[in-house]
Amino acid sequence: MPWNRQPAIETVLEWGGLAALPVSSSDVVIRTKGSMFSRQVILRFECDSIGIEHWIRSSKGLKDKQYEKEGSKKTYRLYPGQAGAMGGTVIIQERQVVINMSWS
Repeated sequence: MPWNRQPAIETVLEWGGLAALPVSSSDVVIRTKGSMFSRQVILRFECDSIGIEHWIRSSKGLKDKQYEKEGSKKTYRLYPGQAGAMGGTVIIQERQVVINMSWS
């Protein structure tokens, strides 16, 4: 629901120890799955490379992490997550960022 959008974005960022979305981000899509016992939040956005690099450096959950590289795709594994979250991944490929975090 539209009224749940901003709280869901804030939650996934908190769980990953991630900075606020870059000002230049666009095409922001958020999905939630689960029940009262578990929750998965998937956030996707697009941004220019400068905005993504600044976002990574500003995110305590990413800035000192190693990532796996496959072609142009970088995968950060965030285990355990912050604020009681199980953890998840941040996948960056060209201009697209996909954050997938879980809580149980």
